[in-house]
Amino acid sequence: MKQLLLLLISIIALNICVMQASHAHSGRTDSTGCHNDKKYGERHCHSGNKRKKASNASDNRVTKSNNSASITPAYNRSQWRFRSYASNVNIGFYTKSTCDSIDIDHIVSLQDAYISGGYAWSEARKQQFANDKTNHQPACSRVNRSKGNSTPKDFFRKASDGKGVDYVIINKCDYLAIYKSIKQTYNLSFANNHPAILAQCD
Repeated sequence: MKQLLLLLISIIALNICVMQASHAHSGRTDSTGCHNDKKYGERHCHSGNKRKKASNASDNRVTKSNNSASITPAYNRSQWRFRSYASNVNIGFYTKSTCDSIDIDHIVSLQDAYISGGYAWSEARKQQFANDKTNHQPACSRVNRSKGNSTPKDFFRKASDGKGVDYVIINKCDYLAIYKSIKQTYNLSFANNHPAILAQCD
């Protein structure tokens, strides 16, 4: 009986070793216990249980361009250094209605610009864009807060989807004309825009 128990324990131990070996992978490690893993396209170390990825940093994302990986910094509004100012009118650009409170709004939002190519700009270029008054319009505060960083498609949806503050956008064509002009002036991509929305007033 004792010999049978020892045999059973030996078989279980052998199975565990086989399972561990099947989950291992080839690749020599250096003096720090790390190596380049061709399967996952990354460098990782065996000092812990998890692979260490360079792309895991919370303030970076990996984008691929020309078959090579490049690190794109995360959007940081403070780098754009927008200097707000008081409006000399109390009529909102989008709704053409009198407002209790007015904000200066970016037709092409700073985050939209960032996504569309502005992430690669120098801080000086970002600040130039943020403070370019051709991209500014007075907006009723409630409309500006609803619009946020939206592209035209989402802005139009938010105006009447019944999920928040509803309002009527009176001059869609003027808004779209300025939006397209700003993106073209700054060589920004239209990849995050819906072509049918931009073509509404063409």
